[in-house]
Amino acid sequence: MATTEPQGIPMHTKLKFLEKSGSAIDGFCLIASMFMVGADASARYVLGAPIPWVTESGGYYLMLAVSYLAAADTFRRGDHIRLELVTERMGPRLRAWFDIVLSLLSAMVFAVLTYSA
Repeated sequence: MATTEPQGIPMHTKLKFLEKSGSAIDGFCLIASMFMVGADASARYVLGAPIPWVTESGGYYLMLAVSYLAAADTFRRGDHIRLELVTERMGPRLRAWFDIVLSLLSAMVFAVLTYSA
């Protein structure tokens, strides 16, 4: 009995689309945040009255979106900062275990950050 591939778009294509969409939204949020902070600084020093909602919207929510939306595409490309001085000297089996332990520790840190946010 021959198995057939399900109809529709393959999963890797859907994930790549989500990563690219997240990066596009991330770029928009970053540009919006820069304009909002620039307008707030201009209003503060030129008019003497800052825009009250810019600190919360631009400083907190948009920067949170920028950091989380860029993570998937950054991880896919392997662009995260990592310490290769130690891992280059490890064998492949030890390096795999090291990656698993660090991934679990990172997941715990992100769970705490997500809960506190």
